[in-house]
Amino acid sequence: LPKDITLLNWEYEHNGPNLKRTQEVSDSGIDVMVCPGTSSWLTHGSRLQNSMKNIKSFAAQGRKYRAEGMLVTDWGDYGHRNFLGVSLHAFAHGAAHAWYGRGVDNERFTENFCRSMFGQTDSKLAKAITMLGNTYLSCGATAPNRSVLFDALYEPIQVEPEIASSAIDRMTEKGLQKIVNSLSSNSLWPSISANLPEFERIALKEMNLAADMDSLAAKRTLVVKQIRRGRTVQRSHFVRLARQIESITSRFSELWLVRNKRSRLSDNTRLFRKIQREMLTVADKQ
Repeated sequence: LPKDITLLNWEYEHNGPNLKRTQEVSDSGIDVMVCPGTSSWLTHGSRLQNSMKNIKSFAAQGRKYRAEGMLVTDWGDYGHRNFLGVSLHAFAHGAAHAWYGRGVDNERFTENFCRSMFGQTDSKLAKAITMLGNTYLSCGATAPNRSVLFDALYEPIQVEPEIASSAIDRMTEKGLQKIVNSLSSNSLWPSISANLPEFERIALKEMNLAADMDSLAAKRTLVVKQIRRGRTVQRSHFVRLARQIESITSRFSELWLVRNKRSRLSDNTRLFRKIQREMLTVADKQ
């Protein structure tokens, strides 16, 4: 390879194999940038622990092997249901590690982020962000590069026999109920101050919606698990879920148009309406 290029070393899992390849590239005499990720894509509310460990590890590799810099990467696979707001924590964490390195207090970073970014004077928002960012673990099943809850939101009630791994079947009822209980609390998120700049106010609304999408995915999964076991589920459960999906579709559309082009909005609203119809169809059979 020519020497006047910069190689980007990508790795999005905190213990992924490419982390150590930074040395390999550096030793070859070619400039390198380390590229961790926000861990927000294929989730609603990020994979917070993975993101923080991924960024911390890659930043350390970059310092050790004289990387040109660090590129914190954000994606939006399958419709980009992950809003910008849920990625801000990772961008800030990446900036802290790129500029301050070993001096970053990872244990208190989320509280510091909430104070600096949103003017919070207590730990309420930090706890909410942490709770939301850990649903990928508390649901009881994990997968590389994604949250299983993201897939469970739209997995059909009845899956084809050849589907080897069902997101819904893998999660635990205990973990799902914990998610529903914690994310459905009316007191989870702090009130949005009128003095907060618009960018930050929108970000808080996006986080709130992300929590509601994870909660919806968990509720739907609990109901589908019962159906697959041949148990009777009251019609009211399906009607309630259908109404929640309708509400989320409306809120999603409103927030989407604040920061994004209209062109791909239908990718998501079409999906929401599909699972809403599915709920109503099943309800009519009860």
